[in-house]
Amino acid sequence: QFQDYCTEEVFSNPINRYFFQCIGGVISEGKTPDLVSVFEYTQKHPKPGSSEEENSLLAGAIAELASSVVSSVTFEQNCIRLADLSRRRKMYVIGCQLIAAGTSEMGDTDEIKAKTLEELQALDDRPQTSVRSVKDALVSLNKIVSDNISGTRTIGYPTGFNFLDEKGGMQPTDLWIIAAEFSQGKTSLALDFRLSAASAGYGAAFYSTEMMSTQLAARMVAGKSGVSSRVIMQQPLEGETLSKYDKAIGKLEGLPIYFDDSSTLSVDRIISSLRSMVRNRGVKVAFVDYLQTLQTNERNLRMTEEQFFGLTARKFKNLAKELQICIVLISQIARSKDTTEPTLSRIRGSGQISEAADVVLLIYMPEFYNKSYSGIRCKVSTKDTAQIKLAKG
Repeated sequence: QFQDYCTEEVFSNPINRYFFQCIGGVISEGKTPDLVSVFEYTQKHPKPGSSEEENSLLAGAIAELASSVVSSVTFEQNCIRLADLSRRRKMYVIGCQLIAAGTSEMGDTDEIKAKTLEELQALDDRPQTSVRSVKDALVSLNKIVSDNISGTRTIGYPTGFNFLDEKGGMQPTDLWIIAAEFSQGKTSLALDFRLSAASAGYGAAFYSTEMMSTQLAARMVAGKSGVSSRVIMQQPLEGETLSKYDKAIGKLEGLPIYFDDSSTLSVDRIISSLRSMVRNRGVKVAFVDYLQTLQTNERNLRMTEEQFFGLTARKFKNLAKELQICIVLISQIARSKDTTEPTLSRIRGSGQISEAADVVLLIYMPEFYNKSYSGIRCKVSTKDTAQIKLAKG
């Protein structure tokens, strides 16, 4: 189980790192990584950028490394020591970064502090290799098939909406987009999703660039109690209203729902906070409200709006894959002279955002525009209703 302790990054010597890669390559082929098989692998996969003379010296280097391993008893201890040395090198780098930040006025101190804390916390994570053989993948697949047959498989994190949960809900590694025009209920829908996931026991984080955690909590309580969030925040509560408020508080206060009001100023700070949330709070699904506000805080002047949105969406998609969580981004759509109904093409920066997303939901409230539903739903009442369209996924 050396891969529980070692990854390529623990090796400061490039030759040793190359040998480690070769060992992983042998394992991925389903073979035992002994001296002969590793040597054969080096012959088939020579070290990139090395000359023929350097490659000819690798055989002797492999023999020397093999002879230095005294026994299998000390093997695990050596792996642990390598991981510890790697952590110490990282500590040295972090220390140098702090010294540089403390002796100049470059950079934002809050961002430097957040980044440093994140890097220090990450030192406690046990490294995991990303190399898997087809045998490993098939074992995981067989487990899924068996669980499906027995009915014991948990499929994603629930949204509370049957037509979505029956399709698997919010799956780990997925990037979801909730998009609509202004005042169509984007944030309310996201809060409903989050409450449903948290009620099922899954940790949920919510990042808002426009509202503080207290305001978001008021909206949650309003949804449970039927008392307006404006009333909760601005008026004295009494009688039945206070009773409804207290009951809602009792239902919500124990749920695994988390906020970080200080980490919504930039994409990188949200990502840093979310890594910590996953590690320390067990968060499984995260919501970011909303994409276009992040653009005003962070977009490089040399980058177009669409490029920025595409880059941001891909960052969150990659993070979802890395952390094995579902991330839901809330997005505005551009107004149209031709129709009030939302479409994929109207999402601001739509092309790259839609490409990065696994699921896109569009919200439409025709009552807001004094319109009716179209098509087969033309006779459905628009009063207090909205249409959620599964546009991708």
